[in-house]
Amino acid sequence: MERAISKARGKKLRELAKLFNTFSANPPPIVKELLICLDISVTPEETDFLLMVGENKYTYEQLLLLSDMPDEGFRPFFEKMRHKGMINTIYEDNGKKSFMLYPMIPSGWFDDTYLSDGEESEEKKEFVYYFDLAVKKLENLNFFPVRPLLDLYTKKTMKTVNTIAAINPPDSGKRFVNIDQTLKAPPSEVYTTHGVNELIEKHEGSIAVKHCFCRQWRKMVDDQCDFGHPSEICIAFGDRTKKYVETGVGRAISKEEAYKIIKDSQQRGAVHTVFYMEEDLNKSEAEVCNCCWDCCGVFRMYNTGAQPLLLKAFYFAELIDDDSCSCCGECERYCPVNAIHMSDGKVQINKEKCIGCGQCQFQCPEEAIQLVFQEREVYLPIQKKSDCRL
Repeated sequence: MERAISKARGKKLRELAKLFNTFSANPPPIVKELLICLDISVTPEETDFLLMVGENKYTYEQLLLLSDMPDEGFRPFFEKMRHKGMINTIYEDNGKKSFMLYPMIPSGWFDDTYLSDGEESEEKKEFVYYFDLAVKKLENLNFFPVRPLLDLYTKKTMKTVNTIAAINPPDSGKRFVNIDQTLKAPPSEVYTTHGVNELIEKHEGSIAVKHCFCRQWRKMVDDQCDFGHPSEICIAFGDRTKKYVETGVGRAISKEEAYKIIKDSQQRGAVHTVFYMEEDLNKSEAEVCNCCWDCCGVFRMYNTGAQPLLLKAFYFAELIDDDSCSCCGECERYCPVNAIHMSDGKVQINKEKCIGCGQCQFQCPEEAIQLVFQEREVYLPIQKKSDCRL
């Protein structure tokens, strides 16, 4: 039976969803199922307060005055919203904190915080159920003539939020990515071990790990990760670490544990995505999301035909020579966008579709694949259902 929402409650939730969307680079459509997710996770009292906060930034004292509540009543109310991720903590240069709202999705409290403490309560299971229905609604729009219209609309409005760098082994056999260059990049960048290592070294003593929203989502709808990734795998650095540890969303870890998580996830097929505070590259680094194509919201929704992909890429993969390839199929399995296929006993790589993540090169036992530098934007339109991998 579908969860019922009154007309008055629905109106406020829609207003709140629009407010959250003002903070998002790629705001999601406000479908009924997302409003139900809001109804599950945000109480009426929280809804009214968050609407009062609006788009402004406040100190705790200012929020206390805004609430018209005594401190002993407001503090647990406020901390609960911080734990759920609805209120973001900004650590100012003077050492003080200020607070403002988070976007909903993407890179918001839905997918960044709400499931990140690993709790699998009945409330969160109900949240995940309706979130999954919202995603399936997008998948169900994948038919002609709706698909090309959606694709045209998203191509015109979608902003690049991911930049792909490559796993690039040198002659020594060690695997790292060369990022010794200045790039004008969008709000997030995908790095591999060398780039992530730099973040780990830079932020030693200020590193935390939390559960991945996408893997918690798939686990709670009984769809486990095909690559065997654990759910506690997203790594935070610097100011974001403070927030997760303070609110109990994540736990502090050593740099040795961070290295182990990165190494294990890379071997299991992850692409490492670095997200920045407030989707602003001028802010300090925020966290590393270790993504695989069957769980990651971005890649999964592309592979189910729910949305297109728009990425900044710096490499494409190519076969060094046919004789060196054993056609084992590992490159095909690990490619996050299905740009590699086996045909007539040979590897076929679609250069236009390749996003240059380098997993094919990393996983190839024969070292038969190399990466070629080419800076470009890769736009992959919504796939036909017959072409979808999932």
